[in-house]
Amino acid sequence: MSTAAELITSLLVWISLNSGYNLPQGAPEIARISHDSLSQMACAKDCPVLGFYPDSKYENPFTRDGVRRIYLDQRMNLEEDICAVSILVHELVHYVQEENNAFEEIGDPKERYIAEEIEAHQIQAKYLYQKAMRGNSTVRVISNGSKLILIC
Repeated sequence: MSTAAELITSLLVWISLNSGYNLPQGAPEIARISHDSLSQMACAKDCPVLGFYPDSKYENPFTRDGVRRIYLDQRMNLEEDICAVSILVHELVHYVQEENNAFEEIGDPKERYIAEEIEAHQIQAKYLYQKAMRGNSTVRVISNGSKLILIC
């Protein structure tokens, strides 16, 4: 990819094709911030977070300006690290979920959050698996009985 905008567009198309969700009209901004700032934003303490999409359905100070924004750890290399790109895929799934009003039938916010996370992890895993099957050497696939384990 030659630009971040092209990467995001191609990932949104991939997510739409692999999830059944409608392709959103726009794309969120991407903000690269320090790990300390990201940890405080997502967890209110130090934690191993690498990406965060503050869904506007939930009350939080990060969506008050009305701009849809994904926050990523600035240490990640989206140009060379497919595992870093998979973090972006995961956060973009949350954006696409929001744009498609996914899981709105689930009234309990905690249950809705769990459903959103499960789906985002499944789509992220599918992305990594496809990359691994195409020979991406940074993703290892280990078969463990009926399960596949993907390791970045």
